[in-house]
Amino acid sequence: MSDDLVMRLRSNPTYDDISDAADLIDSQQDRIAELEAALRNLDDKIVDLDMGRLELYQVSDFINDALKGGKDD
Repeated sequence: MSDDLVMRLRSNPTYDDISDAADLIDSQQDRIAELEAALRNLDDKIVDLDMGRLELYQVSDFINDALKGGKDD
């Protein structure tokens, strides 16, 4: 959240400020859900790595894509 928005919300919030904050919270909740799904998928990939079905570089690529907000194929 930008420092400017935080200061406006603390001083005298307007409807637009509150709406902006709500939009930011929604987008962060969506990102958290994406990361939670990526972590569940990572657990599966680690099992596949342990079982010899994946190479380490494939798991590393998945982690990097997930952190960038990319989608796994």
